[in-house]
Amino acid sequence: VRVTLRSFEANAQVDSAAKLLNSIEEIKTSQAFVDGKSILLKNKAYKIVNIKGVEETAAEEDWGVRTSIFAGEYNLSDSSNSNDAIIGLSVALALSAKVGDTLSITSFNNIEQVAINFAMPKTFKLVVQGIYRTGKDYEGNLIFTSLKTAQKELGLKNQITGFEIRLNDID
Repeated sequence: VRVTLRSFEANAQVDSAAKLLNSIEEIKTSQAFVDGKSILLKNKAYKIVNIKGVEETAAEEDWGVRTSIFAGEYNLSDSSNSNDAIIGLSVALALSAKVGDTLSITSFNNIEQVAINFAMPKTFKLVVQGIYRTGKDYEGNLIFTSLKTAQKELGLKNQITGFEIRLNDID
């Protein structure tokens, strides 16, 4: 189940929402996330992607990506300063990217600020730590980073865009 915040003012309630989610018996796990559209570049190739930042503790849970690693490893630690990323096989093929490559990323939020303020866009570097393969459509446009890396890249400081919730029983 995915719960998206309707406004960034709702971020003032995030801690109490997280505590509430953790207290509900029917919820197996929950994690905060942030996501947004960005342009991913390598050399002259580019790809429009959704960047999704997940909490470091999510690595301990099986949300599907860690078990789908095709090359490299699932390493999205907030403690490192390397801006690690996990990309889908389709994204890797489109950009001719492999594990260890450095990619440039610019969020649509940054592009909007460029148009308004006539400034250069902020571009960040991501290092490919892993490539996942699921055979699903999202593989072609969804990349994963740590929560802090995505917040920085999307210009969201300490804000989140929602929670993902796993139930004990879907019925």
